[in-house]
Amino acid sequence: MLDTLKIRRAGFAMRLSYQQFFDEYHVLDVHAADEHALVESVKAMVPGIVDALPDDAKPAPDQRNEDGTWDAIRIGMKGLVLARDWLDRELEHKRKEILSVSAVIIQASYRAANNKKDYTRQRAAWDIQSSLRGVQNTAPYERLRGTVLRIMPEMHAFTGRVIAARAADTALFTAARNEMNAFIEDNKRLERMEADERKMAAAEDEYSWKLMDATFGTRVAEDKRQYLTMAETAYKQAMETSLAVKDFIETTDRKGAESDSRWQKMQTEGVVRAVPLVRQYKSEAAAFSAPSKDAYRFKYSFSYKGAKAVEPKAAPVEEAPPAPAGKGPGGKGPPGKGPPKEETFIEKVEGVAEDIAALV
Repeated sequence: MLDTLKIRRAGFAMRLSYQQFFDEYHVLDVHAADEHALVESVKAMVPGIVDALPDDAKPAPDQRNEDGTWDAIRIGMKGLVLARDWLDRELEHKRKEILSVSAVIIQASYRAANNKKDYTRQRAAWDIQSSLRGVQNTAPYERLRGTVLRIMPEMHAFTGRVIAARAADTALFTAARNEMNAFIEDNKRLERMEADERKMAAAEDEYSWKLMDATFGTRVAEDKRQYLTMAETAYKQAMETSLAVKDFIETTDRKGAESDSRWQKMQTEGVVRAVPLVRQYKSEAAAFSAPSKDAYRFKYSFSYKGAKAVEPKAAPVEEAPPAPAGKGPGGKGPPGKGPPKEETFIEKVEGVAEDIAALV
């Protein structure tokens, strides 16, 4: 018998179907949707249950999994839920505690509802008794009050009609007199406002004409000064650009002359030397003749609607001096023909490399 108990404790003593397990232990987790969710919830409770057990009732160490959790409950393959004997006892104990608390709550709710129903009936009886006593005590007063109320409206109506008729006559005379006075005052005020508006409009028209005539010359001078400033700025930029181009041309010609002299020296002396990949061109550039200041002219026109508009005169346009024909700014070479095509730097380097290869 003792061996049977030991075997029972070592295995899974509780074996319930899914529906039976869900029906009995659903109170442990009312939010569980099915038996699988309920089993997972019970697994989460197992560490707390084991800690609460006494030392002599704790499960054997061989009931632990490799990850340290307790192998206390499983879901079988044939529709059964398996659990250890000690877990079954603790779950049953927790279920009874929850059901006991729920039963107490239900009893308290029922007793509260029953007592509330009795109290409501008693309160209704008290209200009926109070109403009946009030009706009996107020009957004589209601008869006297009804008689007075029937007489008072007639008296009030008569007095009101007399006062209202007198007040209406007085109000009509006063309103008519006030309306006439207001009409006269409005006419006078409108006449004064019309006269003031005419004076103001005339003064504004006169001032606008004077202001337009006075600022016409100023605006023309400002426009002229602005365009002259723009022309001077453009001329300075053009001069700076021409100087930069001239410097670049001089530097390029100087580097080309040095490269040509070295090349001629190599051809005449016949000495094979290493040619650098980067050659510097230095030559004297021809003088650059900048255009005159009169070559930059700007046209501008404007119109004025205030005073009598003056038709703008068209500014004379001077033709730019013709560029010298031939090669370069000096005008050398035949007219109508461009400069002869020169050999590029890459072609020269390739030629030197071929000559060196032939000598080797």
